[in-house]
Amino acid sequence: MNMQKKLCITFFVAAVLIMPTLGLALQIPLTMTPGSLVGGTLIFSADLASTGLSEIGSITITDDGTPVGGQPGIFSGFDLDALFIDTDGLLGTTGDRFFASSFLFTAGTTRPTGNPIEMPNAAHPGPTFGSLDENTVDLATATLNSLDAVAVADVNTADGFLTLGDGGMITASFSPEVIVGGTLFLVTGEVGGQAGEGLGAYVTVSDEPVPEPGTILLLGTGLIGLAYSRRKQKR
Repeated sequence: MNMQKKLCITFFVAAVLIMPTLGLALQIPLTMTPGSLVGGTLIFSADLASTGLSEIGSITITDDGTPVGGQPGIFSGFDLDALFIDTDGLLGTTGDRFFASSFLFTAGTTRPTGNPIEMPNAAHPGPTFGSLDENTVDLATATLNSLDAVAVADVNTADGFLTLGDGGMITASFSPEVIVGGTLFLVTGEVGGQAGEGLGAYVTVSDEPVPEPGTILLLGTGLIGLAYSRRKQKR
């Protein structure tokens, strides 16, 4: 893809202070460093060992919401080729990688297009490429464990990545949590990255996995039931 995204490689890390499952966090600056091109993907990495966390349970990446650069339609926003944690940060070693056990996804907005190859189709029905709907990643298409994107802005031939949409976000949860040792890196890839392009996003890292939506619902239902039971007992 011919993506002219502005350089924006300062990310943020969040260390949970109180009630981590509710997402209360303190953001700590984390710099993403551009590396080599793998196929049509520009690799970025960040030092997680410097966060001061003892373990990492989830990482959230959010598109910066700037509606410029890249392609319109289903390819609007940040195109994520891969998202994983790596012990040494070296792509030549693969046995030291940690992959997400689940994802939470919220698609961002898409820019108007009249070109059919930039619109959803039966094979790719989601609002952004690599999604099934606004809250579900098409794991078979996105393949976020691998740097294998086919960097073509054509819904019929593109493959191997997830487009977030303008302002979209994805949270990767790691269960069990990843222990932070002497070295630990976040590795991501920007599809179609060329010299001078940046990631244009921010990262939030938590030391707790993010609960699944069903878990949150059950927790809320349980709390309501407990409150009702106590109210009855007082009567």
